[in-house]
Amino acid sequence: MMISRHSRKIAISFMIVLGLSLAMIIFDLSRMNIMQSKLDAITKEHNVKSGLMMSMRHGIYERQVSLRNIMLMDDPFEQDEGRAKFNSYALNIVNARNRFSQMSLNEKEKKLLAEINASMILAYRAQINLIDSSIYDDKVKITQKELQKAFNTQEVFLSKVKQMIMLQKEATTKAVIDAEQSYMAAKTSVYILGGSALLFGLFVAFLVIRLTESQAHDVNEAMSEIEKSHNLLEHRVEKRTEQLAQARDEALASNKSKDNFQIGRASCRERV
Repeated sequence: MMISRHSRKIAISFMIVLGLSLAMIIFDLSRMNIMQSKLDAITKEHNVKSGLMMSMRHGIYERQVSLRNIMLMDDPFEQDEGRAKFNSYALNIVNARNRFSQMSLNEKEKKLLAEINASMILAYRAQINLIDSSIYDDKVKITQKELQKAFNTQEVFLSKVKQMIMLQKEATTKAVIDAEQSYMAAKTSVYILGGSALLFGLFVAFLVIRLTESQAHDVNEAMSEIEKSHNLLEHRVEKRTEQLAQARDEALASNKSKDNFQIGRASCRERV
């Protein structure tokens, strides 16, 4: 009975440990799914931000080309058409910047966006002044200093946009690395818990087998003792039966002798 109780305790303990292990595995798997979802959201967000910055960079390049073309044009109508294209590129840049500013930004992104806005204002002013001088004033008056200023401010604007693109790439890379590390940690935890549960299950199975064997051995010994007791009882019963039979035979023989003796005495009395 004690062995059976002990076996039940072991089985209950095993079920509790197995349940806790399964709960931890489920928790880690859930955490892995959450991390994957979070990584997808972060990656998507940074991809959108990078896309907007690339749109701004493309607009900057287009404005540079458009500016050069305007300065090379002699026809006023072509210059007006070139200026319309030039302004359309500016509109695309502003739209991309506005969409970017409406997204969730960290402090580093906010600071860099403020620098982009400041450099964009300087670049736009220098380029507009250069175009106005090129179209409405005498081109001879445009100095190399003015040209250099326009292109320098545009390069500063472009460099700030490139910094933002690099910032988004770094943030995406960091998010991927962090998620990969967390994923590997959760994966390792799942393997450890699963392996521990398996080893503990094998250990419990070993204990149960040992207890079963011990219980079977005790049962066999008890059955052997019962068989011995049964055989001894049968032997005693047989011996007692023999003793009773012998006593009965002796009693019958004694009664028979007594009867014969009484018959003999009776015969002698009759003869006398």
